[in-house]
Amino acid sequence: MPTREELEKFYRDVYYQSETGSYSLHYDDEELAYIRGQAAMRHRLMQTRGWLPGGALSLLDVGCGEGHSLKYFSDQGWRVHGLDFSLDGCQRMNPDCLLWLTQGDVFENLDHLISENASYDVVMLDNVLEHVIDPLGLLKALRRLVKPGGTLIVEVPNDFSQVQMNALAQGWIDRAFWVGIPQHLSYFNGDGLRALCSEAGWRCGAMLSDFPVDWFLANPNSNYISGVATGTGKGSLLGKGAHRARIALENLMRNSNIDRLNDLYASMGAMGVGRTILGFFRCD
Repeated sequence: MPTREELEKFYRDVYYQSETGSYSLHYDDEELAYIRGQAAMRHRLMQTRGWLPGGALSLLDVGCGEGHSLKYFSDQGWRVHGLDFSLDGCQRMNPDCLLWLTQGDVFENLDHLISENASYDVVMLDNVLEHVIDPLGLLKALRRLVKPGGTLIVEVPNDFSQVQMNALAQGWIDRAFWVGIPQHLSYFNGDGLRALCSEAGWRCGAMLSDFPVDWFLANPNSNYISGVATGTGKGSLLGKGAHRARIALENLMRNSNIDRLNDLYASMGAMGVGRTILGFFRCD
């Protein structure tokens, strides 16, 4: 395991600046619609489940990255607060949200919020839990920052999934491409995430997946890891093509009916397919 100091340096100086992981130095309008649409889907699911009380609402986004969720929920009239090791992503993508972002050691800043008896209606960990040294400790700490009846939203990659393991068994891919150090220190499936959150005192209210981009691995002409076209230097183009298809199709489905898309992803989450796991956990 890296030390906390090594991780802080990596995320402060390297992660957002080098287009690591799912972040980019530029997004076009369709990608921005996709990103904003994901926040809208989360908002809508909490509304339909009756998890949002009346009146002013508040969000703590731990590892807020580029600030897209801060921007979306602030536009809905919420009080928002973000924590991150780096200002770079938010400064580039949503500079108007810097006012609500606290830079520095995320865990020290969480301790500070706890000492001040801060509390929020919703706490978000968007592709954060897999990056931290002590995920259980983080989940326990967040219990102290959520109001009674509040919600924790956790998104993590769906790694070692049945789709990925079948791709390995069938020879569609030649390696576990989803394993990446030091970015990802822990790996989850739905049962594991639910069990870990339960150990920390959270009750699972809903668990969804997302667009199954790994399905492209089944076709050698769209296999962005080791398909027939990758040997001609087209591997990165195949990955970009899969990404563009995911964005276009999800935007289309969400604009058609956001509630039915949430239902679809809930069914896929129950089956363990889809590239990510999106859990909604309650603090009663």
